Amino acid sequence: MKRFISLLLTAVICFSLSVPALAAEEKATKTPHECLYSLYSGFQADRISDRIADSAEYWPNVTVDGYETVCAGVRISENPELANPKVFRKTVVKMVDRTHTVIENPNENTVFMDYNRFAGELAFHVFAILMLNALGGADFPNHAEIYEMFDRADMNIDEHRLPQMLMTIIGVMIMGFFP
Repeated sequence: MKRFISLLLTAVICFSLSVPALAAEEKATKTPHECLYSLYSGFQADRISDRIADSAEYWPNVTVDGYETVCAGVRISENPELANPKVFRKTVVKMVDRTHTVIENPNENTVFMDYNRFAGELAFHVFAILMLNALGGADFPNHAEIYEMFDRADMNIDEHRLPQMLMTIIGVMIMGFFP
């Protein structure tokens, strides 16, 4: 028990030493990998997620089945903070809420992506960018094209690169683990 308390006290002291670093303004040139491990306060995460949701693109669309919907697009390289779970979750909520305001008069022929499906698809893009960045300039064919494909995350209810159920399950896990 004494070892556990000592370990806990050590962790608290280390965290308290890191607080001055958190108080400084975040530098703009972070990579998604750096943001993944960054500690953001609730205020910082709100501010960052507001910026990302405000800078994202939203446009009405018609699905393959003829339903009216709204798509959203964001570039991961311009918003590397999306790799951080706290910022990611707050941004998903704000972006999904924003999609509901694009169509002036939604009706029974209007469908929207829910938080979980949206989060699953965005997480797929963020994860792919993290993996491509980890590989660096690896010599494999079409690296730049693949990077561009994942960097531009267009959340679309008609997306079928991966099964929609898988995207929803990933979204449920992410949105549930990081309240």
